[in-house]
Amino acid sequence: MLENIEDGTAAATRLAGGAPLQSTLDVADPADWLALDAGVREVAWHRPQFLPGWEHSAPLPADLTQLGESQLALALCHRDGWIRQEAVRQSVRYPGLLPLVVIRCADWVGPVREHARRLLCEALNVDSALDLAPLILRVGRRDRGAFGVEVLRQILRAGRVRP
Repeated sequence: MLENIEDGTAAATRLAGGAPLQSTLDVADPADWLALDAGVREVAWHRPQFLPGWEHSAPLPADLTQLGESQLALALCHRDGWIRQEAVRQSVRYPGLLPLVVIRCADWVGPVREHARRLLCEALNVDSALDLAPLILRVGRRDRGAFGVEVLRQILRAGRVRP
């Protein structure tokens, strides 16, 4: 369990080294996803002239289509909106990254947010909605976070299951 932003930063460093998501964070815990999201950008928030440690050891390539799940998770949390936007597009290859797509649905950058919202609507079904409900509800408290809560409500109300 990631307790704080420093734990999120350490998790980002492990992911940059290729550690799998499942061994780096508790993928069922919304707090871990939120700590990772914050930890990826930690240095950039406090000292924008410095890169986060993980970017020194394993910078992301220009072509995100070649990234595995761990590095794509970092790209989904990246400080650069263009990288987050492309990472949302690429995330369809890895269903395990859907929690980060939920977080991007409340992104402050409009195109990132819109791509994430489309992907969430396409990917969410009753089963995944139930799994992601705690995270969706937490993100729903943020500015621009109501979208995910509304999608969750609609899916659960309709009880629809997608193949």
